[in-house]
Amino acid sequence: MKTAQSSKNLKETALQAIKQIEDKRYAEEFFDDVISDIYCYGISFYQKNCIIEVKKIK
Repeated sequence: MKTAQSSKNLKETALQAIKQIEDKRYAEEFFDDVISDIYCYGISFYQKNCIIEVKKIK
């Protein structure tokens, strides 16, 4: 989850949140044979506006 500086860069900030999840490997502990699908959600907000981006990483 990230705070955007304006409503114009909500999408960019949400994508940065997903990139952070990938770069810091937050989801790796869930990689095993039991869990077949892992999705990352990047959430960005500015005042009362919000955007959610989703990326399947496994």
